[in-house]
Amino acid sequence: MKDTGAAATRRQFLAASAALALCAATPLAAHRLRMAMTTIVWRADRGLLEITHRLHTGDAELALAGSTADGQHDDDDHGANREGYAALSPENARQRARIALYVGKRFGLVDPDKGAIDLTTLGAEVDGDNVLVYQEVKLPALPPVLRVRNEILTDVFRDQTNHVNFHVGEQVFSLEFRDRAKPQQLRLDRPERGSR
Repeated sequence: MKDTGAAATRRQFLAASAALALCAATPLAAHRLRMAMTTIVWRADRGLLEITHRLHTGDAELALAGSTADGQHDDDDHGANREGYAALSPENARQRARIALYVGKRFGLVDPDKGAIDLTTLGAEVDGDNVLVYQEVKLPALPPVLRVRNEILTDVFRDQTNHVNFHVGEQVFSLEFRDRAKPQQLRLDRPERGSR
């Protein structure tokens, strides 16, 4: 049996429609990476380490849904927040404070020669789809070696990846934390001062 022009056109139309439907559905099925980015900048002229953590707002909200008011994650709560769920927004100061506490408890720096570095958590702000959490610390000099602990969102997502970029002058040193990684050491005293 021979194809008529109308049947061939109908098959082409159906094939094109199916392809278009598949393309339209692909973004819905896409999985957003679970990733947080921490940027540390050494301001030598002020003796100041400035730290900015960037988290996706939805991830931060899920972290808050399973944490207590002081930023501790309640593993027995199975994600149900006893205080009620409230979205992170520029107007919600209480939730911004909670996410700042949460991040402050899950990120730390240690000078192997002098011990833990006491970071000051300044607060958090919502910027579109992201939450920015700010920390800082005054130091007389940048230690040659730092131990970095980054457990942000690892209590919420098994596939969480945390990146840390440490800017010293023109150089950038990078670390990546996956699968609930242990603290990592960052050498800042290398003669070449190149990227890791």
